Amino acid sequence: MNYKQAIEYLASFQNLEKGIPYSYKKTHSLKRVFTLCNVLGRPQENFKSVLVGGTNAKGSICSMLTSVLSSAGYKTGLYTSPHLTDIRERIRINGKCITKNEFASLASRIKEAISLTGQRYASLHKKLTFFEILTALSFLYFSEKQADIAIIEVGLGGRLDATNIVYPLVSVIGPVAYDHMNFLGNTLDKIAMEKSGIVKENSFTVTAQQMKPVLEVIKKTARAEDNKLFVVGEDVKYSLSEVSLSGTLFNYLGIYENYKDLKLALIGEHQAHNGATSLAVLEILKHNFYFRIDESAVRSGFKKVRWPGRFDILKRSPIVIADGAHNKDAAEKLKKTLRWILGKAELDFIILGCSADKDIKGIGAVLCPMAKNVIFTKSYSSRAADPDALAGLLSGFCKKSFIRKDPGAALSFALKSTPKNGAILITGSLFLVGEAIKIL
Repeated sequence: MNYKQAIEYLASFQNLEKGIPYSYKKTHSLKRVFTLCNVLGRPQENFKSVLVGGTNAKGSICSMLTSVLSSAGYKTGLYTSPHLTDIRERIRINGKCITKNEFASLASRIKEAISLTGQRYASLHKKLTFFEILTALSFLYFSEKQADIAIIEVGLGGRLDATNIVYPLVSVIGPVAYDHMNFLGNTLDKIAMEKSGIVKENSFTVTAQQMKPVLEVIKKTARAEDNKLFVVGEDVKYSLSEVSLSGTLFNYLGIYENYKDLKLALIGEHQAHNGATSLAVLEILKHNFYFRIDESAVRSGFKKVRWPGRFDILKRSPIVIADGAHNKDAAEKLKKTLRWILGKAELDFIILGCSADKDIKGIGAVLCPMAKNVIFTKSYSSRAADPDALAGLLSGFCKKSFIRKDPGAALSFALKSTPKNGAILITGSLFLVGEAIKIL
């Protein structure tokens, strides 16, 4: 099987990311991915891991942990989703993507393993999902490359997510907000129950600051699992010093260690919060699992961390910012960061595209008033909302709005109409951000 055939093989499995409708709670279980990984020799047991869940900030926390651990000299795997321009972005070691040949070889092994399971698991191919196959492939890769540790991002929810078959040294729960309510429930405590399903017995968990009903669920789960829980804002604290286009400066008061004037390459007050969450995890790895992580590794890792598509400066004249804010909570954090950078000045353009299953009105009500002009567009994802539908929902929040169904046309129009000292924001969907990165 070559790389193209491997991609086609993965595409043959049902794919929630493409919006194929099926009942999450009825068809999702860990049994399928456990069965597949058992056939493959249980690769998830051959490396240490940190499992990162929550609604927002998962990717940023994963990238910070990976950057610091790599700076400390560890062979560090990273598994994230979705990708922006290339599926291989999801599976990396020390920042380098899995090669096409490696991807194809592991996909071939998975195909062979499924075919050899015989009648006992005859329905395995039919029921497995794209994400389950890709997760198993990543575990195989980290196992074969003998990764010292892998940072694993939860895909959807937590309790029933394919990634949850690892037994991590530390579980992490980023900020929990309303998202994927058709799968996870329509109340915060129901969503929190799914997210806190990654909390393991007799282990450690770090949670970001949470809304009260969410934190209550997480604390209750930790007590039930005899899990040692650390809460940002209670057990560890941070203070923000500065946010600029060059990054974020903050101080950290931790479990065992304190840091002053930490420079983080990622931009935004929320990134200081994510930095504090990451530092708590790193402290646990250092003081409870004997990872050698000194101050120079922390400072170096934070300075060079990169996470494309999250307040990502794609161009500077005019400034073009890409941020995949895909729910109201993320949009509010983005707005706060923009106010740090722009003050009271308006954006010249927002290019907005959202997935149809998102809180479109919540996102638009926060962001659209910040711009002189808003262009409604769509990515090439099958989940993307039609720009006419976006305009129907959001034009009332805009000073002036346009429709450009092609993202390239939207970006070209905005660039031609914006002065060199102006600012353009591309937002609403990581799929749209990925298209913008390709175009630019």
